[in-house]
This record gives sequence, structure tokens and C-alpha cells, in this order.
Amino acid sequence: MRGTHIAWLRSGAGIGYAAEPKQLSEVWMAYTAGGKTSSNLWTDAYYLRAFAQAARATLVTFDAKIPISDNVSVLTLRPYPETLAP
Repeated sequence: MRGTHIAWLRSGAGIGYAAEPKQLSEVWMAYTAGGKTSSNLWTDAYYLRAFAQAARATLVTFDAKIPISDNVSVLTLRPYPETLAP
């Protein structure tokens, strides 16, 4: 696959955009109440995990560094080998 991963994912029948769940704020605040202050955790990992948890959805990502927790289903994708730079 030489095209972009996003274009490929968006072409799937089960792929789309979702509105923020009503419980997102509460769940996100619970994640950010801890002692970790990295802006990437707050804006990326914590927001995405909170969204997935509040929506009862699986978080699908290429980011293998997203922290995993028992109450969120995370599926980490790997790029196809031919898309990696030599």
C-alpha cells in the first residue's frame, strides 16, 4: 500500500467521525488528575483514551507509546514494511 494510511482507513465502510461523548470531560479530567504533566499525554494519549472509554469504543492508533489501561480497548497498527523509509 503506497497511499496514505488515513485515506485507506477513511475508505472503509466502518470508518467515520464521532461526536464527543457526553462523559468525555469527566473521564478526561480523571486521566489528567495524575502527576504526569507532559503536554503530549494530555492532548494526545489522555484525550484519545478518554474519548474511547467514554464512547465505549476501541482506540485504533499507529502510536505504540499510548499508555494502555484495563478499561480502554487499544488496537495498535503497524505500518506496512514497504512504507518504512530505508
